[in-house]
Amino acid sequence: WLKKKNGYIGDTVWRLKEGGGVMYTVGEKVAHPMHSAGVIEQILPREEGGKERLFYLLRLCVGSMTLLLPCDSCGAVGLRPTVSREEAQNLLDRLGEIPVCQEGNWNQRYKDNMQRIRSGDLEQVAVVIRSLRRRDGQKNLSTGERKMLSSAKKILVSELALVLEQDYGQIEHIVEKTLV
Repeated sequence: WLKKKNGYIGDTVWRLKEGGGVMYTVGEKVAHPMHSAGVIEQILPREEGGKERLFYLLRLCVGSMTLLLPCDSCGAVGLRPTVSREEAQNLLDRLGEIPVCQEGNWNQRYKDNMQRIRSGDLEQVAVVIRSLRRRDGQKNLSTGERKMLSSAKKILVSELALVLEQDYGQIEHIVEKTLV
């Protein structure tokens, strides 16, 4: 256990008084809006600039990558708890009804799509995927849009797979055939 001003840090949840953010527990499932969903593996103290800070060690469910995120700035990054099982299943069931947005020139579409991805809203991420898949069927995507499509798909599929406790490939297959 690590002794801090505001309590003991371990597997118990505490509020961070200085940063005002919620501290997640070890083992909790969370979603990073620009990477993917994962599980908090550890809460680690690190010295940074002469001050001790706490960091989350987040193991992403795609590619065994880990992230070290400062606990007090996770709100600014957009780290959030994953959606509930019911919300995930509801979204998976409604994927075919997700609207397509293709207005504007390349630059405007790219900005709009990045804003949707950064929002952390899985339905908005699905809009990006469906829109880019539709556009790819009509005319080839640029390299930037192709990378964006891949990233958006990883974000959506990883969270759905983690929450629904299903194989990544299985969820990816459902998303692929539904969001055409």
